[in-house]
Amino acid sequence: EKRMARAMETRVLLVDISASMGAVDLNIAKTALMSLVQQKMIQMPTKTKMGLVMMGSNDTKHEMTDDKDEPLDGYDNVVMVKSIEQTDLLILDGINTLAVQEPECDYLAGLMCAVDMLKRHGLKITQDQGVVIVTNGKSSFNAADDQDVIDVLQHQICNLGLKLTLFGINFSSSDNQSDWSAAEIMLRMLVRNTGGELKMVCNEREFRAHAVKSVNPTSLFRGDFELTPDLKIKVWAYPATKIATLPPLKKRPKGSGGSADGTKALMERKHVLVEDPDEEVKPEDTTQAFKYGRTHVPFGEEDLAQMKMAGIKAMTVLGSVPRKRILQHYLMSTADIVVQDRDQPQPSGKMLSAIVQGLSDQEQVLIVNWVKRNGSPPKLYGFFPYISKDEGIYAFHACQMPFSDDIRPQNLPKLNKGSKELTAGEIDMARQIVEGASLVDACGKLLQQFSTLPNPTIQNFHQTIVNKAMKVHTNTGCSKDILKPLQPSKNVWAKSEEQASQAKEVFHVEWIKTEKKDVDTVAAVDRADHDDGGQAVKRQRIGDNVVKEEDKEDESLDLRIGNMAGGGDNLHGTSDALAVFERSWREDSETAITEMRVRIEELVDKSTDDRPLLKAVDLFAKLRQRCDDGKLDEPEQFNKVWDEFDVKYRNNSAIAFWVKVLAKGDQLERLRIDDEDPQTLSQPAVAPTAADTAGDDLGVDDDEFD
Repeated sequence: EKRMARAMETRVLLVDISASMGAVDLNIAKTALMSLVQQKMIQMPTKTKMGLVMMGSNDTKHEMTDDKDEPLDGYDNVVMVKSIEQTDLLILDGINTLAVQEPECDYLAGLMCAVDMLKRHGLKITQDQGVVIVTNGKSSFNAADDQDVIDVLQHQICNLGLKLTLFGINFSSSDNQSDWSAAEIMLRMLVRNTGGELKMVCNEREFRAHAVKSVNPTSLFRGDFELTPDLKIKVWAYPATKIATLPPLKKRPKGSGGSADGTKALMERKHVLVEDPDEEVKPEDTTQAFKYGRTHVPFGEEDLAQMKMAGIKAMTVLGSVPRKRILQHYLMSTADIVVQDRDQPQPSGKMLSAIVQGLSDQEQVLIVNWVKRNGSPPKLYGFFPYISKDEGIYAFHACQMPFSDDIRPQNLPKLNKGSKELTAGEIDMARQIVEGASLVDACGKLLQQFSTLPNPTIQNFHQTIVNKAMKVHTNTGCSKDILKPLQPSKNVWAKSEEQASQAKEVFHVEWIKTEKKDVDTVAAVDRADHDDGGQAVKRQRIGDNVVKEEDKEDESLDLRIGNMAGGGDNLHGTSDALAVFERSWREDSETAITEMRVRIEELVDKSTDDRPLLKAVDLFAKLRQRCDDGKLDEPEQFNKVWDEFDVKYRNNSAIAFWVKVLAKGDQLERLRIDDEDPQTLSQPAVAPTAADTAGDDLGVDDDEFD
């Protein structure tokens, strides 16, 4: 496959630094332009030339002269900062030193100077040449007075084949021209009439996204997409994602400078015998070998060629599988995109789109044997249908799939080993945390600050290389500032502060410090508490939970997630029950009181020691506190529950629950009601007699029943 050489790209950066620009908009322009230049310096270091011109400067400096070599009048406040040269660090320095100045911006004078710079540099049809304008369009402008100049400038741009790109900082998003400034109207019309491009930018991040030049990428594959031996579709393939890497390092002698023609250092390799390091072995006397066990098996060039799995360039469908059968970790690789043949969009386009639509409807994925180039080994790919009806795109996203030899099965430990399944309260709490931390706003749009995250390694490299080249010494590294976009957003997590605090109670997460203890002592304590087969372990009590950990030699900080009832049913955990009670209380207090009474009774009735009883007392105290703060009939409902418990547990000598309640005194007494006698608060309810029960069953009053 033949690839066309990349054409030389020449650009003049025309920047507005007038007072109307302001410091905020100028900082956006400076940061974005530096990002654009840095990208070109890495991707196209020898194929990019740039110049820099300021509009709205206090000074005037340009190369436009009359017949007497004197500066032309009418082009004031325009300064040529850097002539058109191969892109280097000097243009970054020029952008970095831009500052807001007082004069108004003369857009037409700046454009005329930029076009003149390109003409003096030498225009070539084979080169991609143009002007990049960066402004907010807020300087005053009168189109009626300068209409002749606009017509001449528009004619020159079209005849010279220049590309005009306008980055409108904070331009109006309205389609109504009455909302546009006069300068904005002129610049928009000039770009439209010359076939240029307008990119509206509201912040630095958008500018960085626009700074990436939209070009036709180099194709990875051009050939037949073979469904069957008799059915083939012409397709092209491009990279959809590609990991950005740093440029390779080169060896240079110290003090050689940073110029392109500086002295280079080469590394000389030689082979010597292990037994005799002084004896050199010539390259032709060496061969390659694979280590197999403890031996080395020599391989010559013929052996290597025979062993290599060299395939023939092809893209052959092996079959289809359901989408849900492909595990998600199989997709953790770079992706390519397969589209119809650009040279012959019909009929390949219709045929490919029909297959894509059919796979999408059936939720199927194609498994394809893809050899991208002749001589390359075959690889297994999954072709996932991709449809964008708004843009009219029907294509495949291709992700490399593993062979059976690539899969490494692992016997992974279970997270909740030895414990029961998650409760509904725990799952509900986790859902609330996830919803609170959503990066999508109420309108379904991705939050702006997370829309385009730059690669912190690449950004840190740019900043470090600029600081070093410009001899800017800083006491602290710049990686901290660069990594800030990857920090969690305080605004997002502020929404889930309440859920996070409740989650601490639900899951009972706590950081504890484990200290080294004597193994014999710990084992003795453990055996006294519970027989675990004599294994020397230590127990750490976390609230109401007991967790085990093998003895460690050093102190450590461990995160514990305990069971809600000390190894029992999670449903009866105090923290879990409180969280569920709070949520139920917000919805319906009467239902919450009933559910809490049931939970307390379950704890008490199933108790075998004091721990469940203490939990029940804590829940009862929480219920009393909530009912005491109630605004309706919650106090009456609590007193009713109190009376029921009093009747049920006061005379139950087998369960000491009510003894513990009464021991709390006024902390767990009946609630005082306005029309209730204060003396009745501490009086226990009396169990109904058999006569009372019989009277109720007959439906008569106490006086009538004897």
